[in-house]
Formats: sequence, structure tokens, C-alpha cells
Amino acid sequence: MRFYLILSFAAVLLSSCASVPQNPAINKPGGYAASSTSVPAPAGVNYPGTTRSQFTSYAVQDGDTVWQIARERNFDPRRILDINNLGEDHQLVVGERILLPKTYRDAQGGFQWPATGKVIAGFNERINNVPNNGLEILAAVTDITASADGKVVFCDYINGWGKTLIIKHPQEFYTIYANLTDFAVALGRLVRKNEVIGQTSLVSRKPLHFEIRKNHVPRDPLDYLQ
Repeated sequence: MRFYLILSFAAVLLSSCASVPQNPAINKPGGYAASSTSVPAPAGVNYPGTTRSQFTSYAVQDGDTVWQIARERNFDPRRILDINNLGEDHQLVVGERILLPKTYRDAQGGFQWPATGKVIAGFNERINNVPNNGLEILAAVTDITASADGKVVFCDYINGWGKTLIIKHPQEFYTIYANLTDFAVALGRLVRKNEVIGQTSLVSRKPLHFEIRKNHVPRDPLDYLQ
């Protein structure tokens, strides 16, 4: 039974998030390119159940489009239009300030490195002819720490990964720590950023496998780590 539970959890982790709905005006790289005309006043919040504290102010840069801004933050570009009371024919202006939903990095200060050491294989680098979904870190310390606040949702052995711990964070982020030699926390435990969650061996020199996933989709950890 435990084997099938592990397989089920792994299958969920490997599932991808739904694609962004297509709109010819706001979902193309060239749509709504920023111009250099006069700068309009800051936009207002217009999203049900939200307050201004849930948003961050962004200054439009040369060449920005609604599509590009939304793609970089992994949300529907129409949300930008709704939040800022903008019509689909709105032309972004360089220097214009718009409101964007706070990302986990904006709200929580990003993710911390789980260990000090040397990265010996990066994101998407091929290992045994398979693209790497995270980082391989040759740790210089034995203690592995939580990259951010969250809850331990998996703490067990996975074939190929060894002892593996998975933490769920707000906004559907997950961090994965594999090739551990021991666990320091149990399943269901609420952990804090920088809290010791496991150990690795300096003798075996087996690297820590570390991943950051958003909606179960692997992301390059270097885009989030501080």
C-alpha cells in the first residue's frame, strides 16, 4: 500500500499546470508593447475579495507587454487588466505603474538555500540523459534546512531519490529535498525557514537533490533562491 501511495504522490508532482487561456490581443509576445508617451496615473484595485496590500507596484519598462509581464509571473494576463481597470486595447506606457499580485517571493522574501556547498549540476542539465528538474548540491555541511516556511507533506524513501522530504508552501509552491541520510522532522510538521529538516553525509559525497515546484511543475531554483 505504501508503495502505491508513493507512486500516486509522484504522479501528482509530475503533473503540469493548466495552460493560460489564449487571447490574440493579450497572449502574444508583441501585444501591448510599452510606448514612451505620457505616463498615466497609478491604477486602482478591482479584484473581488482583495486589498491593495495583496499587490505590488510595478513600473512598466521599455518593451513590456501584458502577456510578457503575466508570463514571467505565471498568471493569466487578463488578471492584470481586471486588477488595474484596463481595457483590452490599453497601451502600456514606459514608466506607468501598474498593480500586480504579490508572488510568493514578493510576500515571503523568497527561498533560502537549503545548504551551503557547490552546485555540480543545474536545472535542465542532463543527468544520465535525463533533464534535471532541480539542483545537485554537494553540501559542505551535514544539516539540511527548510528553504521557506511550510508543512511537511512527504517524508519517506523513493527509489532513485533515497530518503526524500517534501514541504508544501503557500501559493502552491513545493520544495523537494532528496538523497538525505536522515530526517529531522516528521510528516505533518509545520517548519520554519532555516529550520533543520534532515541530514546528508559528507562521507558519501552524494549531492543533495533540491527542487522548487509551482503547481507541481519544476521551476529553476536559481530564479527563487536568495
